[in-house]
Amino acid sequence: MKKMKLKNKLMVMALSMVIFVMVVSTIVISMVITTQNRTASHDLLKKSFTVISDEISEVEQKLSADSRQMATINDMSSKFNII
Repeated sequence: MKKMKLKNKLMVMALSMVIFVMVVSTIVISMVITTQNRTASHDLLKKSFTVISDEISEVEQKLSADSRQMATINDMSSKFNII
C-alpha cells in the first residue's frame, strides 16, 4: 500500500475542513431561517385573526343595532295597532 505524501495529506485535510465548515454553517443558517420564518408566520396569523375578529365584531354590532331598531319599530306598531 502506498503512503500518502505530506502534500496530499494537507490537501485532503484542508478540503475536509472546508467541507465540514460548510456543512455546519449550512445547518446553522437553515435553523436560523426556519426560526425566522416560523416567527413571521405566527405574526401574520395573529394579524389575520385580529382583522377577522374586528370584522366579526363590527358585524355583530351592526346586527345588534338592527335588532334593537326592529324591536323598537315592532313596539311602536303594536302601540298604534298598525299591522
